[in-house]
Amino acid sequence: MDIASPTTHKRPILAIVGSKIARLFGFSGRINRSTWWLIQLGAPIVFFGLFLAVAVPLSLVMENSSEPATIKDVYRANSEDSRTDPLTSFDQVLLSCCLLGYWIVYLAANVKRLHDHNNSGLWIFVSVIPVAGAIWLTVVLGFRKGTEGVNRYGEPPR
Repeated sequence: MDIASPTTHKRPILAIVGSKIARLFGFSGRINRSTWWLIQLGAPIVFFGLFLAVAVPLSLVMENSSEPATIKDVYRANSEDSRTDPLTSFDQVLLSCCLLGYWIVYLAANVKRLHDHNNSGLWIFVSVIPVAGAIWLTVVLGFRKGTEGVNRYGEPPR
């Protein structure tokens, strides 16, 4: 068969990106230590960047708007002191959505890393133990190697 044959199918880029995003937010499977560290250190930067990429241009548009009443004006009219208004209500909703997205990705990464150790995702609740729980979870997930070979949560991560 010829390499340039019309029967050769390539996956569309949107399908590839969509599957990567679904895996990022999913709670099944396993991930290795390097992926876990990348998510722990990179996800806050990405989600904060998304917030800034949307909130800053919208704030500039709303400030320069010639319309008589914007969302920002309505919020300021309802606040006691507009000088202490660091975020509009829209910014607060947007920030909450970004934080929720980050929290889901963070939990999913921790659960998948626990799966790599052949542990249930419920072990994530160890982190509610003040100080010691967070330290233990970081040491186990960030520094200990996962189980070799196939375990009850699937194939080993690549």
